[in-house]
Amino acid sequence: MNNQLVYRGIAKFYDVLEHTYFRNKVRSPRTAVMKFIKDSEQTVLDICTGTGTNALEIARCREMSRVYGIDRSKNMLLMANEKRSSEKLHNVEFKEMDATNIEFKDGTFDVALLSLVLHETQTKLASKIIKEAKRVLKDNGMLIVVEWKQPKTLFQRICFLPIRLCEPKGFREFLHRDMQEYFEQYGLQVLDKVSCNYSKVLVIKKR
Repeated sequence: MNNQLVYRGIAKFYDVLEHTYFRNKVRSPRTAVMKFIKDSEQTVLDICTGTGTNALEIARCREMSRVYGIDRSKNMLLMANEKRSSEKLHNVEFKEMDATNIEFKDGTFDVALLSLVLHETQTKLASKIIKEAKRVLKDNGMLIVVEWKQPKTLFQRICFLPIRLCEPKGFREFLHRDMQEYFEQYGLQVLDKVSCNYSKVLVIKKR
């Protein structure tokens, strides 16, 4: 019961984060992500899905797609499934799974999504996650990465301070990293980048 309360508290925190940083739907990274996912019969994998916000949005807006959300946390997935059931969405499924050892065959997915994952993950772990995402993508598949970006205005910097304080050591360096160079080491190429409020969306393909 205590664990449930903790995880529901975390879920509430993410709701506050969503409202604070992404309330402008036009400039929201989720809006940008949806522009790159076609409304067609395709398979989408949301890696480290948490409570399933992204996976559910994709399933809701792209009804012809088949969406899978994976996460190691049973409690987070429990909440994701509660949301799915309440909306009666039948084209999305949540699975307990380690992102460094994804239990799907090579070349399964048209799209893989990593949303606000890499910046808070240790280098070796992030490397494994990226390699697994690449492995389960089809040769012509697309990896979409959502990450924080360095805020420019004074107001944005002040608003962004809680994120800076909560994130792990090395976060500042990650914000300034050359993403093209970063993904090239994995045989991936950044084809497009969309600047959003407090964040950026990268569209990546296999080289």
